[in-house]
Amino acid sequence: IGKCNNEYNKYNDSQIHINGSFSSKITTIFNLKKYIVSHNDNTILVDASNNDVDIILDNNHTYYGRKYIVKHIKGDYKVIIKTSSLIDGKNNHILNNQWDIMELQSNGKEWYII
Repeated sequence: IGKCNNEYNKYNDSQIHINGSFSSKITTIFNLKKYIVSHNDNTILVDASNNDVDIILDNNHTYYGRKYIVKHIKGDYKVIIKTSSLIDGKNNHILNNQWDIMELQSNGKEWYII
């Protein structure tokens, strides 16, 4: 465990502080028509070269606060982000073009684009 920077903490009331970089899982999807996001995922890179790709978000109440990043990295087909609940009031959202990106967060009932 590293040293605590008291000057930093004096002005910041958050519960976690990271003084430096951190790592999270990156999953690359290719040659799939559908991918079901799991609790092990964080960043999902999608190659949509061969077909539209459905990215399925669970809406389990244990996903409260969970964040995912989905990025369309290749291809002319669409990346369609779906859930059984809502994402910003819609059943799905589409990343139409290469390099489109979406960050989502759950309140345990619905997903929100951040």
